[in-house]
Amino acid sequence: MKKIFTALCLTLGCFAGATAQNVQLHYDFASSLHDDLKDRPELRTTVEMERFDKWGNTYLSVDMTYDNDQMQFSYFEISRDLKFWDGPFAIH
Repeated sequence: MKKIFTALCLTLGCFAGATAQNVQLHYDFASSLHDDLKDRPELRTTVEMERFDKWGNTYLSVDMTYDNDQMQFSYFEISRDLKFWDGPFAIH
């Protein structure tokens, strides 16, 4: 559990100064309800960040799944929208 807390604190430290962030901890009950899903990880942490600036916005998402108090899988996504004009469209 100490490793999970450390990984979460490091991830949150990366988002210091962000304008909007979201941290979620999910527990999956499917592995305890169905026998064929016993190998499925039970804990998942999701961290999202969205930052706006004068040229557009940046969106960042990190999903981490845990098994036996260790991070098993990680998924990272980053998206940048550029908008140098006042029109309704942005370059993604």
